Amino acid sequence: MEQSLDVMVDVEVVDKRETGGVSTNMEVLGLKGILEKMVGNIIISEIVTDASAAVIALVRTMK
Repeated sequence: MEQSLDVMVDVEVVDKRETGGVSTNMEVLGLKGILEKMVGNIIISEIVTDASAAVIALVRTMK
């Protein structure tokens, strides 16, 4: 947590072998891991990512 800015940044490392080499699946798996760690512990008010349809669908299902 960056206390002076009130910003939290997290990174999830995913190997392409975990998703059969599909980059879209890597994005989803990484974001899902981050969200699962944070949900219930903090209120997530904003997520910054690319406009991947798979990522948008994941965020909608996890609301």
